[in-house]
Amino acid sequence: MHDFELWAPAASEVHLHLHGRRRAMPAAGAGWWRLDVGGADPGDRYGFSLDGGPVRPDPRSAHQPEGVHALS
Repeated sequence: MHDFELWAPAASEVHLHLHGRRRAMPAAGAGWWRLDVGGADPGDRYGFSLDGGPVRPDPRSAHQPEGVHALS
């Protein structure tokens, strides 16, 4: 199980994009969004979309193998 989280206080909805699937992330309070995902491993490519916008990399990710504009 891996806990994905994102601070996006102005968003009304956030989705995690992982393994070719889009998953809604529940609000966790104070602008945070969190989702526990089973089967997520280190090195898996993922990103977030806010309010139906484009998929963006994780701004807190320490690993951006294709640069800061590609998936984490």
